[in-house]
Amino acid sequence: MTPVILNAMPQPPSMRSRARRTLRRVAAYAVTAIVAAAVPLFGAVTPARATTDSGDPLAVSIDTLTPSTVPKKGVVTVTGEITNDDTSTWTGINVYAFIGDTPITTPAELSGAVVAAEEDPTAPLGDRITEPGDYVTIPRLAPGASASYTLHVPRKDLPVSAPGVYWFGVHALGDGPDGRDTSADGRARTLLPLVPTSKKTVPEEVALVVPLRAHVVHETDGRLADLNEWDRLLGPSGRLTSALALGSGSQPVTWLLDPAVIDALRQLAAGNPPTLPTSTAKPRPNAPIAVQANAWLTRFEQYVPDNELMSLPYGDLDVDGAAARAPALYATARERSTGALAAAHLDATPVDAPITGYASAGALKLDSATPTIVSDLAVGGAQSPVAKIGGQPLYVASSGASSGGPGPDDPHATVSMRQRLLAEAAVRLGSTKPLIVSLPASWSTSDPAAFLSGLNVPWLSLMTLDAATAGITPARLPADQLQYDATERKEELRKSAFRAAQRLIDAGQTLQDVIGSGDLSTSVLDDALTTISYESRGARTRPAVANRDAILAALDSVTIQAPRGVTMSSARGSFSATVVNGLPVPITVQVEGTTDPHANVTAPANVRVPANGRSTVLLTATTQTNGVHMVTLHLTDAAGNPISTSVKVPVRSAQVSKIIWVFIAVGGGLLFSAIGFRLTRRIRRERRAKA
Repeated sequence: MTPVILNAMPQPPSMRSRARRTLRRVAAYAVTAIVAAAVPLFGAVTPARATTDSGDPLAVSIDTLTPSTVPKKGVVTVTGEITNDDTSTWTGINVYAFIGDTPITTPAELSGAVVAAEEDPTAPLGDRITEPGDYVTIPRLAPGASASYTLHVPRKDLPVSAPGVYWFGVHALGDGPDGRDTSADGRARTLLPLVPTSKKTVPEEVALVVPLRAHVVHETDGRLADLNEWDRLLGPSGRLTSALALGSGSQPVTWLLDPAVIDALRQLAAGNPPTLPTSTAKPRPNAPIAVQANAWLTRFEQYVPDNELMSLPYGDLDVDGAAARAPALYATARERSTGALAAAHLDATPVDAPITGYASAGALKLDSATPTIVSDLAVGGAQSPVAKIGGQPLYVASSGASSGGPGPDDPHATVSMRQRLLAEAAVRLGSTKPLIVSLPASWSTSDPAAFLSGLNVPWLSLMTLDAATAGITPARLPADQLQYDATERKEELRKSAFRAAQRLIDAGQTLQDVIGSGDLSTSVLDDALTTISYESRGARTRPAVANRDAILAALDSVTIQAPRGVTMSSARGSFSATVVNGLPVPITVQVEGTTDPHANVTAPANVRVPANGRSTVLLTATTQTNGVHMVTLHLTDAAGNPISTSVKVPVRSAQVSKIIWVFIAVGGGLLFSAIGFRLTRRIRRERRAKA
């Protein structure tokens, strides 16, 4: 980093520099306008929030702000970084703090002020603090280079006294290729509340909802895919690590948990073993990611008692898509969520929480007993934290608090998010209505401790969602106040995704019936549900199809062999077939034979076959007519679902006609009669001779 020099004074302005900066801003706005016009052509982009480009040559960040509110006395300390985004070297860069002179006192004013600042990132928001010692100078900054800064601003130099929320930020002014002027060459801004307190001050209650969500994807053998992403999520600054740390403080939070994440971490902790019996992959318990997953789970179990746990449908199901295309899968995901939590010995309150903050009318009707967390924008800006639409309970979260700062620096940086949350709470102080803040699913903080410590102010009380909303009468909202437009519907998963998931579930159940032991069907169900999650929206691949094909391939390794033909000398006869098990586990199957109406084939009820083994089955055929009867043999599971290709066996019946048996009987009778007659005559002759 480049060192800083204190107390350098600004230099004279340059008209050429001002003109050049104006051209940059015009170009930036033109690019923004072109992109905005192109969005309807290429589809809406839905990041948490886009950063507005100011067109400034210097990029400024605010990395820390201490304290997080205007203090009664002492010093406000700001740190951050200046980066030269220009192609020329800048020198003598003075870094000043600034503060607004008009307090923002209502939620509407705050929303309007942030929108206006986003629309014009160069608009003046306050006066620079130029007292000696309150600013610093960076002597030189080459193209692409960065330098850190630290500002210490005494409370006496902050000319604000009225309660409210003030703009606060940093300006960088330097000497560039066209000289110097008084306009900022780089800027960052945030919000700084001033809230006098007394013994009578009733703190604003804030429910902080922290998501524990992730895109869970499985390989065809059931192992977790994309281990690099899990490594990032579980790393020191990873999103799951960050979310977990927010629940480790003395102030409670509400965790929004997808139980599939817990199951995935347990699988990683066990070495990521496969769940399909045909896989030869071996678990690796000592892998670094297994250690990370196990450590995360251990800390999670420690922190759960101090926080509230709310559970999503298993796999973070795309509830809106399911409501329109496969409502039965919602009940399946809910039931699986309950079972997974019970297996993990976790007690959670079921909720739905669309990842965009918008819920469809169909989704709200799926389960009237389960509340849904929505953005206030989804209900026409309703300010009540608890509402009902058609009997469906809603938690209404602040869209402003979750959107972060106004830019042009990162709106989702730790300071930006924290200060926006504080500002939203400050303008609601005394309203007796709690503030619900549902953090974006993709958000993480690089400094959870700083985020939490900045919220530890006497006029704000972090509470669980249930505690904050207890006793509040829900606002009754008309159905037409629910906002869910064509853009939201377009984002839903298509019917093909839900159909593929259901087919995967069915295939897994069939393989489970064949194997008998273990819990394969549940593992496959988990795989299927994670393929129809909110996080799967827009995915180019459909894992459910590949995973189902892998199961069908496993079932194809179980076959039946039979003789090329069978000849019977009577109406009833027996012949044998062989069941071949190509799986490395024992199986139990049934053999079924189908033929024409004049024949019938029966087999034993269940056939047990050892792993990678063979079993011989004795089948009985019965015919009613002479001739060749084509018998089709196939294997099924216990429910009668076919599990392999069939084999055809021609059975020839050579039984003799009934009339022939009559002739044989008559002939036999005559023969025995003649024999009897001759024996009688012989005996008589012998008696006469003796007489």
